[in-house]
Amino acid sequence: MTLLQQYIQDLTESCKYLDAQVAAKATEKTPYGIWKIQEAVDGVKFQLACDEVKNSGEDLSAFNTSVSNAQTYIGTL
Repeated sequence: MTLLQQYIQDLTESCKYLDAQVAAKATEKTPYGIWKIQEAVDGVKFQLACDEVKNSGEDLSAFNTSVSNAQTYIGTL
């Protein structure tokens, strides 16, 4: 598996998690008081910003949509 394939697999799983958390209207926080869904968003955004991903030519729109939907949901908390 190439590095890009690993990133895409990780992003796919992370965005499934984000979508499920939004659908479930999750409100869990970390022991530090941060929304768990926010930490997941931050992780996905970090991976999307990696050169291997952003310069890959892959269609990242579904991942960006999951992030946007999660950020919109976080704004309602």
